[in-house]
Amino acid sequence: TCDAYVDQVTEWAISKLKELAPQAAKELGSSVAELAQYGVMTCLFLFFWLMAPIRLGLMDTVIRRYLFIKASICFSYGLSAGFWLYVTGVDLAWSMGLLAALLSFIPEVGSIFSLL
Repeated sequence: TCDAYVDQVTEWAISKLKELAPQAAKELGSSVAELAQYGVMTCLFLFFWLMAPIRLGLMDTVIRRYLFIKASICFSYGLSAGFWLYVTGVDLAWSMGLLAALLSFIPEVGSIFSLL
């Protein structure tokens, strides 16, 4: 009786997973696409703003210098992380290095997340 109950619960769980899996995949794909869209838009905005910024005087120069230095440091961090992961033989080392570089753009918590 116990085995029959376990089989019945297992079959019920599998049937529910088969029903929910397409919807979950659709939601996940939608979320990933939305995240990619926002990431591309942010990068384009930053690129065009750095190439032809609105002149704000001294503040404009300070912000542009800060963003350039921040981008350089984040790129270097991601490159070095990807290199050391590659040297140690980790799969997807360069992808993880890119992710570390992108996450380190987020002030304060981004570097902590990229270490994880």
